Amino acid sequence: MKYKKLKVCVIDDEPEVRSILCDTLKDSLEFKVVGEAESVEDGIEIIIETKPDAVFLDIKLRGGDAFQLLSNLKRNIDLVPAIILNTGYNDFEFAQKALNLYRDEVIMILQKPFWKDWSKKEDEIIERIREYYQPDEISLTSAKISIKSNQVTWLILLKDLIFIEVPMQYKGRGKLCLETTYKSFIIYSSLHKIEKELPESFVRINRYTIINLLFISHYDHSDQCVYLINIKDRSFGVGDSYKTDLFARLKF
Repeated sequence: MKYKKLKVCVIDDEPEVRSILCDTLKDSLEFKVVGEAESVEDGIEIIIETKPDAVFLDIKLRGGDAFQLLSNLKRNIDLVPAIILNTGYNDFEFAQKALNLYRDEVIMILQKPFWKDWSKKEDEIIERIREYYQPDEISLTSAKISIKSNQVTWLILLKDLIFIEVPMQYKGRGKLCLETTYKSFIIYSSLHKIEKELPESFVRINRYTIINLLFISHYDHSDQCVYLINIKDRSFGVGDSYKTDLFARLKF
């Protein structure tokens, strides 16, 4: 399978270290550096702006540390990018603490000097980033997702799942609607959590909606909306920041 380059940010308060890591990543065929920063505030801003696949993050930063940055991101964005912690020997204990506190987001601790055995480390980093977004290679025709609705646990074939959204009346209440070809389900969960369980045929089109690409009927450029098979009398708006990914998947 041919993958697109992984977008990464480098956030480190040591200019020399940041420069070496950025240059190393730019020389790679697998990575594209989309931003760098040295402080907590700038790091948060660049991550929200560029939406990277992964962030190389130092423990100590200008204006704070990695804990503050990660805590802020978890409060303000749906999906925190994969985090690779950069740490020196003296900060390794702090890195382990961050790994424990943010074990869902931190995929690896990279000890300085990280350029030693870089090719081996690069392969491992790439593999872990891929796993972060798609834990398993699964067949859509046979794969199922289990959900609990009221007192019943349903096993839904992913090929029957049309879209998932946060309904207007449930915003901020931790509820989702799953629309299938045969039934609608209301469950307690988050888009962030369920998105990590879905294969690449599902794509986020706005802050509140994930759709199954297999059900797209057409995209209307005039109103920037997607129309889905089996879903009549409504369309799904595509947010500006989600268009690039959607168009790439649809090969527009």
